[in-house]
Amino acid sequence: MFYPQHRPKIDPSGQAAAEYLLILTVVFLALAGVSVLFSTQVNHYLSLLVEVVVLPF
Repeated sequence: MFYPQHRPKIDPSGQAAAEYLLILTVVFLALAGVSVLFSTQVNHYLSLLVEVVVLPF
């Protein structure tokens, strides 16, 4: 008896492209999160610096 060859629903190039886009999205979101946290920390430290500089005057 002959069974037709099972073919995946997504061809390998399409799966590779989808994985690449998912990885790229995760990396972009991680970098955006780090930049937001870094910006928050910089604003916090700059406000502390301004308070220290203004305090003696």
